[in-house]
Amino acid sequence: MIFLTATKAYQPNNVIIALGKTATQKDNPGRIQIDNEYFILPPQDIYHSCDPNAYIDWKTMELKAKRNISSGITITYHYGTSEDDYSMAAFACNCGSTNCVRYFRGCKYLTKKQRNKIKHLLSPFLQNKYFGKRSTWFVYILLCQDASLYTGISNNPQVRFREHLRGKGGAYTRSHKPIKILYLENVGSKSEALKREMEIKRWPREKKINALHLSL
Repeated sequence: MIFLTATKAYQPNNVIIALGKTATQKDNPGRIQIDNEYFILPPQDIYHSCDPNAYIDWKTMELKAKRNISSGITITYHYGTSEDDYSMAAFACNCGSTNCVRYFRGCKYLTKKQRNKIKHLLSPFLQNKYFGKRSTWFVYILLCQDASLYTGISNNPQVRFREHLRGKGGAYTRSHKPIKILYLENVGSKSEALKREMEIKRWPREKKINALHLSL
């Protein structure tokens, strides 16, 4: 397995890579959890450290430098900021940090003290679960059986998807049965989600596919 390595020098908050926003329900090692049931697959595997040199900007879904990083250095982020239950691929951590958890199984297995240390870096999903932060809203795109695309918003995409499957998610998906969630975008507040939804809905189909890198 080849992990992401810096190809140039980065300063704090410089963008290293865009992580993408195409959603999947496959919980495999290497995928980044963004909600209870949904994950994204970054363009390259990223190594874990309990004292990482990078972090995920959950607003833009970009991996950014946490401190100065020289070219040739392995890029790391703390898996506990995104993965709630990683027991399926738990591993012994040998990062050498004074904050090292020794054996990583996911955010849910961290002590309260360990979780508090990375609180500011947690995903909105984990922030809400462990610290009761306000709901985060998502724009989502569904692929329907007739290959059409449906765009909507929700603060709980997996529950909303099940409502669509039961015919309770709107008139369109009652007559165009959805197959899966193709895309999730964390946009913060409900008002921001509504604005982004309207923007995407105005796009022609090809622009949605190309601009959002949808895999049909």
